[in-house]
This record gives sequence, structure tokens and C-alpha cells, in this order.
Amino acid sequence: METPLRQALSFVLLAYLVREGCEYIVRHLNLRSMMRFGPTVPPEFKPVMDENVLSKVCDYEADKMRFGFVSSLSGNIITIVFIFGGLLNVINSWIVSLKLSVAVSGWLFFIVLFLGSDLVDVPFQLYHNFKIENKYGFNTMTPRLWLSDI
Repeated sequence: METPLRQALSFVLLAYLVREGCEYIVRHLNLRSMMRFGPTVPPEFKPVMDENVLSKVCDYEADKMRFGFVSSLSGNIITIVFIFGGLLNVINSWIVSLKLSVAVSGWLFFIVLFLGSDLVDVPFQLYHNFKIENKYGFNTMTPRLWLSDI
């Protein structure tokens, strides 16, 4: 028999998955619509808009959206593992074992989470900046500048 806590966690997981599923559906519909209608300049804007530039921007946005699917999916998997796989409790237990004050323990908990999140984001940031942005000539950042930015 399920405990009330397990039922609540199951409900939270289901709600999270439904919300994220709806988000992916909306993103997919936006991408499909943009690929179908985006590169076409409306007649009213033809005198002021270059069709080649619009096509390049649409391709860039499509690549960003596709990559956004991958990075978002990996982030969601990590979030689910952390929350429902017990990793948050492992981090909390480690911090409690340090026997620090409540305030310092709270700060440390969030610092560990933020640093972990930043570490996970590094490969995605690198790919976005140096692969996608370079492909379309939008990147002006050097690896050294990127490191100093971190």
C-alpha cells in the first residue's frame, strides 16, 4: 500500500512530466510552423526585408530550438534523478554531517546545487557558443573570453 508521501511524490512527478510534455509539444509546433512559414517574407515587408537574411535567421533559430530540446531534456532527466532518485538527500546528509550552523548549511546546500548545475551546463554552453553561433557567424567570443566570463 502506498504511503501519502509516495502518493504526493508520484503526483508531483506526474504533474512535472505533463507540464514538460506540453512544453515540448508547443516547442515542436513552433519549430514546425517556423520551418514552414518563417523563411517567407510577407509581401508587405519585401521592400525592407532581405529574404536571404530571414532564411539564415530561421535556420539559426531552428538549430537553437533543436539543440534546446536536447539540453532541456537532459536538464529534466537530471532534475528528476536529483529530486526523485534521492541525490538531494545525499547532498543534504553530507552537509549535515559537517555540523555547521543552520545558516551556513543552507548556503552551502544551494552553493553545491548551483555549482553542480553550472558544471552540467558547461558542455551545452560550449556547443551553443562555439558550434551553433560560429556556424552562422554570430559568435564573437573566444575560448579565453568564455572562460573569463564563467
